[in-house]
Amino acid sequence: MEMELRLPISFSANVFEPAAEILRRARGGLFDAVALNVVEYRQIAELLDPNWIISESDGAEEYLLLVKRGGGIQKPEDLRGRRLIMLTGAKMCVAYPWLSTVLDAAHPGPADQFFGSVAEEAKAARVVLPVFFGQADACVTSKKSFDVMCELNPQVARNLTVIAASSPMVVTF
Repeated sequence: MEMELRLPISFSANVFEPAAEILRRARGGLFDAVALNVVEYRQIAELLDPNWIISESDGAEEYLLLVKRGGGIQKPEDLRGRRLIMLTGAKMCVAYPWLSTVLDAAHPGPADQFFGSVAEEAKAARVVLPVFFGQADACVTSKKSFDVMCELNPQVARNLTVIAASSPMVVTF
């Protein structure tokens, strides 16, 4: 495009992690575009023009709470004191609040106080496979990540079962 228009185009991408830095730059009009998860968006929504909000065409995420089939865990309440692994990443930004709502009937309060231990991993294989091999009791992952794991290893689909699933949610803009 630069050559077609014969205009020099300058592109400088920066990554701003802390929400406070994103907020400061939004207030100062110091960016032309920004990618946010839903938590970050809510913090600066009043500073953004809603006419310019874009989400991925296939941007809806679903979260799954998975356990090993036949392992004696049939509902979320059965996980009290057990080992949980959570997938992390921008698209998992509301996984903890979602899990807390799932557990509210059994344990009002934060999910990390319900489980015996909670670990976090950034790779789906490190979240799903420990449950498959019996090294963890449950995991929370995205449906998309789980579907990929099942395509790569159909035994994963046969040996793990979903005991809770979220509604599709748009979590990035």
